[in-house]
Amino acid sequence: MSEATQTLIARLRRNGGPLATAAADCIESLLLEVAKLQRPPSKTRDLHPLRRRLILLFQSRIMSATRDRREDTAWARIAKIVKEEDVAALERFYRAREATDSDETWSRKKNILTLLNQYVTQVELAHTWADKRRGGAAGPRAAKPAIPEPEGWQARAVGALGERSWDYVCRFYPEEAAQLAQEGGNDE
Repeated sequence: MSEATQTLIARLRRNGGPLATAAADCIESLLLEVAKLQRPPSKTRDLHPLRRRLILLFQSRIMSATRDRREDTAWARIAKIVKEEDVAALERFYRAREATDSDETWSRKKNILTLLNQYVTQVELAHTWADKRRGGAAGPRAAKPAIPEPEGWQARAVGALGERSWDYVCRFYPEEAAQLAQEGGNDE
């Protein structure tokens, strides 16, 4: 409550009779209700755990109760393709010191919004960087895709996956590749 409002309520109570006191009580309760409605509910508890981990790459803690609308939009576009393995790779990638010579660490993003908008590219960089540190391609990323490329899969792909090659989608997102291949078979 502002100082002017508090002064008005005090004058009504001091100078008026029962009607003025009732008016002061009514004004005070209405202002408290308005103040409650103006405070947004805390959304930090409602954040997806993987989104929370991505935000914490750039902040030491999540302080604001609400997130930027643009960030919410970017998260909604990629939420279906964000995986535990990829977030762990990003955490290792962003924790590493920037190299003195040019390498993948020079292409890291500086804020959460840019990371979300370029999520697929950043995950690819993180995995490439990790593979180089291990001494070459390793694990499931080394094998060629066993799933044949379906026709027009880019239009059905989630988020920015449609901008990548079929080989990339099969290596990094095998479940989505299988689903796209199955959908491609159902269309014919």
